[in-house]
Amino acid sequence: MTSKRWFREVLTVALVAVTVGCGGVYDSTISGKVSLDNQALSRGAITFQPITSGPPSTGRIKSDGSYRIRTGSEIGLPPGEYKVTIRANEAPANAVSKDGGPPPIGKRITPVWYDRASTTPLSFQVQPGPNTYDIELSEKPPEGWVDPAKKRRR
Repeated sequence: MTSKRWFREVLTVALVAVTVGCGGVYDSTISGKVSLDNQALSRGAITFQPITSGPPSTGRIKSDGSYRIRTGSEIGLPPGEYKVTIRANEAPANAVSKDGGPPPIGKRITPVWYDRASTTPLSFQVQPGPNTYDIELSEKPPEGWVDPAKKRRR
């Protein structure tokens, strides 16, 4: 086999391998809607934190309550078990702070127990392929809820 022919065959195999992998990095996608006491959240952030290891996957909650999860710059995430955290605040009243810095954070919309993987009652088993999770949050604390901040003060 000549070196030119060998090089062409190696190049062809490499191009086929790259083309086959163009479907995306992750096997699973997640989208859905988030609501609080039957009202769509109009803003916020949602995070899928893997129970085992790996980077968190995040999404922005849009004005209609919808979201789509990304891991870094890629749409999707690996299949597996995840804890889900959600945080939403009202829009700040002013575009800048009094001293010209970034605007102050608006009032919290979502209850505090949805903020951390250690306290959220939300968990999902993400399957390969498309997944849709419409998430209903509640102002009512989950059973057995103890605020970690109050627990430390005792």
